[in-house]
Amino acid sequence: MSPSATFEHLRAALTAQPLLEDWWFLLSAEQAASAAARPDDADDQDRLNALLLGEPAVRAPGSIRWRPLDAAQAAELWQVMLTRSQAYGEPLLQPARAATYWQQFCALVGPLGRYFANISPDSLPRFLRGEGYSWSPVTDNTFSTALFALAPGQALGFIITDED
Repeated sequence: MSPSATFEHLRAALTAQPLLEDWWFLLSAEQAASAAARPDDADDQDRLNALLLGEPAVRAPGSIRWRPLDAAQAAELWQVMLTRSQAYGEPLLQPARAATYWQQFCALVGPLGRYFANISPDSLPRFLRGEGYSWSPVTDNTFSTALFALAPGQALGFIITDED
């Protein structure tokens, strides 16, 4: 399956989940395939923020501070984002279904993907346990968690929001 077909398949699968109410799934095919190989953190910040330009619900993209995650942290974050509401910790998707969607997300990212989130690294363990955490807001919603990946030639992101 082509990356765009995989993306649309995953978008459709997520759309069909009634418990996932407010979320965005973004894919950007970048012109320069070598852009993802840039080691400079400032370039990563610019690429991530550029993906959010034009998204009406997103607050000033330049103000978002993205933190790098390793693949295991990204997988854990995805699992929590899709299985537990941010405001009250209520169940959303079954863990097995979220894991299937993670595999599809990873197929889009590929082995050279690098992961980023708007959650501060020191509060990631608290978030994964369902406790309080700090983040750099992506939207004006009370809660907004974003997981993005940069890969050669593309950027991919998932944002989920919640209100209390």
